[in-house]
Amino acid sequence: MNSSPATATADGGAVVRVVAAQSLLGTLGVFVLESGVSAEAAVFWRCLFGAAFLALFCALAGQFRSAFWTRRTLGLAVTGGVCLAVNWMLFFKAIQITTIGFATVAYHVQPFWVLLASIAVARERVSALQVGWLLLAFFGFLLALDARRVVFSEGEARLLAGAGLAIAGSLFYTATLFATRAIGADLRPQLVALVHCATGAAMLAPVLLLFGGILPSAVEVPWLLGLGALHTGLVYVLLYSALPRLQGAMIAVLLFVYPAAALLVDYLVYGHSLAMPQVAGLLLIACGTLGMGGAWPRRWRRPAGLPGGGLPGASG
Repeated sequence: MNSSPATATADGGAVVRVVAAQSLLGTLGVFVLESGVSAEAAVFWRCLFGAAFLALFCALAGQFRSAFWTRRTLGLAVTGGVCLAVNWMLFFKAIQITTIGFATVAYHVQPFWVLLASIAVARERVSALQVGWLLLAFFGFLLALDARRVVFSEGEARLLAGAGLAIAGSLFYTATLFATRAIGADLRPQLVALVHCATGAAMLAPVLLLFGGILPSAVEVPWLLGLGALHTGLVYVLLYSALPRLQGAMIAVLLFVYPAAALLVDYLVYGHSLAMPQVAGLLLIACGTLGMGGAWPRRWRRPAGLPGGGLPGASG
């Protein structure tokens, strides 16, 4: 069925917003490293500045007036915020002890956790074809991670530690996805993201006060402000305004802009590149993930809402 000109224009604008948000996320690792602060401090300031940006946006958009919170939805949002903050800390630490590219590759085991959790927790049925796509993606993950070098090569303990941190972070992000999914469509996603950020800031403030101070230096502030205002506030606004206007399989394709952008930025800024087997592994991960999501051989389809009710594309 052919789309009307208005719909085609709207969808084209949505694609541009998603690509812009994903490309911006690709620079996140640079802001983490150049800030020079600990992973805990980086997450605290990301949450604090992100919450301020989202609160301003929600106020200007009138979302506070129409919001109806219950004890259940608030509890789920706070739980998701705790898991999201832990996810960010683990991922940032992985970037700091390895490289942006390596940590990003290791983190992308996350689609496997989503599928497994969908089976175990949500009792969703999975076809044999989906399992096949999963195995293909997992093989690509091992190839991209270069597991033999990480585990057996002498002097590569930091890579093993970084991979473990990134993979653990992806588990916590999966918990955030399912907690947010349980909230449903009753609340605007920007409001849920605001609670997530506020929860993370409140959780980490005592930690920073007790262990090393909380105030950043003048050199650190611009990088930390970027993490909160750009990589959290602006990215979420762009994504949530665009994703409901796109088809599900198209979203799955566009979400791979983030790891591609992160790898490119890591190479351009720090000179870190992946070997050809690792690049091949990333392509297999992309193929397997798209296959699990039904991107092919089926035709593009429009979703009822945000995929999974979670935070797609905002994991980094």
